Order: sequence, then C-alpha cells, then structure tokens
Amino acid sequence: MPRVPPNPITPIRETVERVLHETGLADFGRSVSSIDDLTAEVQQVYKRVDDIEQRMEQIVPLLERLVLVAEELEREISPISRLVSKLPGSGIRERRRQRKALARAASPTPWPGEGDGPAGGPRRMVGPTGSGPDER
Repeated sequence: MPRVPPNPITPIRETVERVLHETGLADFGRSVSSIDDLTAEVQQVYKRVDDIEQRMEQIVPLLERLVLVAEELEREISPISRLVSKLPGSGIRERRRQRKALARAASPTPWPGEGDGPAGGPRRMVGPTGSGPDER
C-alpha cells in the first residue's frame, strides 16, 4: 500500500481556526454576516415603502377628484331631494308607518298594543290632546 503523505495545509488550517476561536474573530465573522442579512432586509423594507409611496402618489389625486365629483353631485341632487321631501306621503311619518307595517307582516306574534285590551276593545293611549290610537 502506498503511503499518502500528510496534507501540509492541515496544520495551517488548524492554527488559523484556533486563532479565530481564541480571539473571537469567528463570532465576529458570524456577526458581520448577520449584519449583512439585516441590511438586506432593511433595504427590502425601504423598497416596499418606496413602492407604497409611489402608489399613494397615484391614488391621492384620484381620491381628490372623486371627492370633488361627489361634492358636485351632492350640489346637483340637493334641490331635487328637497322637492321630493315636500311631496305628500314622502315624510318621516309615512316611512315610519311603512316600516311598522312591514315589521308587523314579518312578525309571527302580535305587537304590544295590538288586538284586544283589558276591556275587550282596542288599546287607547290618553295624551295631553285627548285620546287616540296607540301609535308606538
């Protein structure tokens, strides 16, 4: 069997590793690579922030135009809505009656005040102007 001569670089490598270990330079090398990784991540974050700023620069003018259009529409519609509110049957009382009627139709049980009262007739509410039907 032929004899393999020892590798002359092995003692040098072992010496360098021992020096790096004893002086803490090996840890420093790992720290530097960690700092490089963090730097790369921070640069990625900066790039994302720049991308967001560019998109915001595009979106903000669109939103400003949208607000102006909405304000203009509101100015144009305002007189029409005032006229509609003056039409008979378009007031808040009529809408309240419609909501009550829809709720009664959808409700399986009678509402308080509906049906017979204690005297066998419909319930009545007495107020400062006299008596009238209970319109809760």
